[in-house]
Amino acid sequence: MGPSANAGSGGGIVATGGMSSSLGGAGSGTAGAPVAPGAGMAGMSTAGTGSVSPGNCTFNVTSSLSEKITSVGLVDFSVDRAQLDSASIEFGLDTSYGASAPVDLMAANHHTPLLGMKYGHTYHFKVVAQAGSERCESADYTLQTGPLPNGLPKPILTTMAPDKVFGGFTITERWGTGKMGPSFIFDKDFDYVWMYPGEDDVIRTRMSFDGKAMWMRNTAQTDGTGVVRRVSMDGLKEDRWELPHTTHDLAVIPDGHVGLVGHATSGCDEILDFNPDDGTLTSLFNAKEAHGNTMCHVNYLAYFAGDDSFVFSDYDASSLIKITRHGEFVWGLNGDASTISGTSWVHEHGVHILAPDDLLVFSNGDGGAQKSLVFELKLDVTAKTATELWRYDADQNTTFGGDVQKLANGNLLITYSSSGVIQELDPSRAVVQQATFDIGSALAYTERRLSLYGGPPPKIYE
Repeated sequence: MGPSANAGSGGGIVATGGMSSSLGGAGSGTAGAPVAPGAGMAGMSTAGTGSVSPGNCTFNVTSSLSEKITSVGLVDFSVDRAQLDSASIEFGLDTSYGASAPVDLMAANHHTPLLGMKYGHTYHFKVVAQAGSERCESADYTLQTGPLPNGLPKPILTTMAPDKVFGGFTITERWGTGKMGPSFIFDKDFDYVWMYPGEDDVIRTRMSFDGKAMWMRNTAQTDGTGVVRRVSMDGLKEDRWELPHTTHDLAVIPDGHVGLVGHATSGCDEILDFNPDDGTLTSLFNAKEAHGNTMCHVNYLAYFAGDDSFVFSDYDASSLIKITRHGEFVWGLNGDASTISGTSWVHEHGVHILAPDDLLVFSNGDGGAQKSLVFELKLDVTAKTATELWRYDADQNTTFGGDVQKLANGNLLITYSSSGVIQELDPSRAVVQQATFDIGSALAYTERRLSLYGGPPPKIYE
């Protein structure tokens, strides 16, 4: 099964700038239209004046906005040097910049997307290039992002301890029946910086392992059509695969494959390997093999590169099951699949694998008196025992969804999906920030990243 694809292009070239100056001299540039520096019309980029430009380099810079995601800037440039060793585009809300986009030197025209910009704001940017020992900087330009799309109200953000907040970007989606969507990204202020609606409902959004695209999948119950999409970060290219009987989740793998959940003919769910290059699906493991039941509901799939394995959640069995990527059973935790003693919980979704013997679990509870819990389990695989190191109870009742992630600074990101609440906790498990959503349907899963460039964040797939 091959993908269907559509590709757009950004708006036409809206600004050009050429400049040449000596070290320490004043730089100047010209834009396609005479707009004052720092002013801005959507899609317009202007050259600033008076900026310092080290090196005797001449730049030609063009910029525009993505037609699909108008918070994404698209910058192309050339410079009068035969070979560059590296380059980046520094950008931000003022000329102190603060954000940096790495330039792929092999890309045509050094084409570079600017990611993480708020909708409806004017941004400054400049090109920085290194050629041997020579460092060159372009003039300053401005680019105004498009307006926030309709139907995306800002969540209520409460910050209790600003100095303890991890920051970064939160990838999530609005889940619901029908063609709800969309997938989106928030910055540290929980302002929207990226939104892609598509034509399918979305229950999972994950960035590709190389950071150049976003993977999305729909809910697709037993009799529904499974849809998996891969969208470039500028939104201009979408690959779409219809994969019948696949559902609920996907896990990205370093070699470009993705792990999927599928409904098998036995009535139980299975774990699949999907190769996007040729569209093939390979069955790895059926949950029935772990607990013997024909009824199951696999709702979450995590990949761990440390030992090339998956851990998946079977909601009906209240079990977590670990298999190798080749489909070999390793262990079961809790419920009928359990091969390790010392655990007790009711239902679960999110899992974060910290090490082969250490994981975080989001337990939904029974929907009544037993609230949703997050806890850490330390496993002794040889002795076949599990020890609960701590548990956290926020007095939330999340009947479906739910996610947990340990951040690089030791904080915890916890998502109470059906309650529309995202909490960040410090290592003592005190709440340092909370975002509350009222968007007409629930959140699904979340992933926090410090940067939108490059590979996955620490503590996710290591």
